[in-house]
Amino acid sequence: MIGRYFADRYFAYRFPIDTDIRFFFRHFGFVLIIGIFIYVVCILCKYKKSDKKVASSLVFLFSLIVVMFFILTRIQTHGQQHLLLYAAPFSLIILLITSECNIIFKGQAIKLLMYAIAIFCTVSVFLPRTQPRYLAELTTYAPFPSFAVYPTIREDAKELIALDEFLRNLNGRTTIMASSFTINPDLIARAGASLNPTRPLAPAEHILFLPDVDRRDGRPYNIVYADYILVADPIQTHLAPHEQQVVVVPANMLLNETLFSQAFERMDTTFSLRDGVTVYIFKRTRPNTEEELQSLMSAILIGGIE
Repeated sequence: MIGRYFADRYFAYRFPIDTDIRFFFRHFGFVLIIGIFIYVVCILCKYKKSDKKVASSLVFLFSLIVVMFFILTRIQTHGQQHLLLYAAPFSLIILLITSECNIIFKGQAIKLLMYAIAIFCTVSVFLPRTQPRYLAELTTYAPFPSFAVYPTIREDAKELIALDEFLRNLNGRTTIMASSFTINPDLIARAGASLNPTRPLAPAEHILFLPDVDRRDGRPYNIVYADYILVADPIQTHLAPHEQQVVVVPANMLLNETLFSQAFERMDTTFSLRDGVTVYIFKRTRPNTEEELQSLMSAILIGGIE
């Protein structure tokens, strides 16, 4: 897992280590982390032989968190889903601290302090606040969890639903040549069910999923099976554009009507999304020639090389 293979495949997802730290503190808060660290150090200094089981358990759990953090950051920057790795050891640590802290410290002061921190961290995530949309927007080291459990509000929700319905009614499969938090294939496939809890999540058979991260996914050879291609203008990526050439290059060719685009025609229907994004849909009129496909694939440089 910490070898070159995974690290190279997920290179596009690697940000400076301070981004990981800010992201980690955003969800756990450094007060809780420091409190746990101090407690573990105190255990190492004060525990008796009879308390060895509790002490060794806490040291092991804290070490596990450190090791997991190191291994993951060797491969890529944390995503929100990766934080689930830490849920079990953190929960066990807090349970041990709140139930066994009288072993190390006499009296209730430390126990009450840990309860107070845990309760405040829990309440903090229910406070309404503006949420950053990209990792680059994280600029502070949060003392307490600063994320909010409230869902994102999309002012363009009706337009997303209209776009999804339009694509489902097309006679063929559409590939979505966009990869951002404004528009991406998963967002379109799940928009209807997400905005209407009574609507089941229908299979996204009308969407042809293509690669979207160069080093991880490779070139989009299955684009030849797309009957329609959706392109967003400005072109949408969630990583640096040079790490998502599999999205940027085909989108540019279609918008600028260069060689690969000759097998498609732009439809009259457009959709307007947030952030000034306009969505165009291109309909295939014939199969691409070998020359057209070669021009597309050769223009996509994976990791800066052909």
